Amino acid sequence: MTLTPAQPAAVVAVAPRINVTAPPGSGKTRVITNRAIHLLNIEVPPERILCVTFTRAAATEMHERLAATLDPHDLDRLHISTFHSWACDMLRRFPGTIDRTQHFGIYDEQDMDDVRADLMLERRCKLKTWAGNTAPGKPDREWLLAMEEARLREWDAIDYDRMLIGARVTL
Repeated sequence: MTLTPAQPAAVVAVAPRINVTAPPGSGKTRVITNRAIHLLNIEVPPERILCVTFTRAAATEMHERLAATLDPHDLDRLHISTFHSWACDMLRRFPGTIDRTQHFGIYDEQDMDDVRADLMLERRCKLKTWAGNTAPGKPDREWLLAMEEARLREWDAIDYDRMLIGARVTL
């Protein structure tokens, strides 16, 4: 796995964590893979190494590259995944962080659109009942976010954005 002249600095950086940001096809997966190998070579325990990326394809590629180099026992103890998969694993292990059970559901964007539509319909009905107002104004963002969170908590669910934020809080 050949690295560009700038990439070895990221591979051997002393920092406890690195963020590799670069355009598609520039070698991010190669850098993360080489860094995992480097960390194992300096005797960092495999279970202390987290290799995350945005796509399943990149996570699979990372796993395959590491499988070609590492002892299977070390490979099994590494955590290689997408950000969302890692976040889901963290929150299932520590569900109290997000006030859910470990069996929470995960809502995609379409599900969240449905939740918002239901909340808006309920709000319109309440406003009609309370004030006779048939054309309520657009709700403010804080109200909508608070109501979404309350509804998701009630239904033991979380959306993808909240999942990433919740996993970050567990660190």
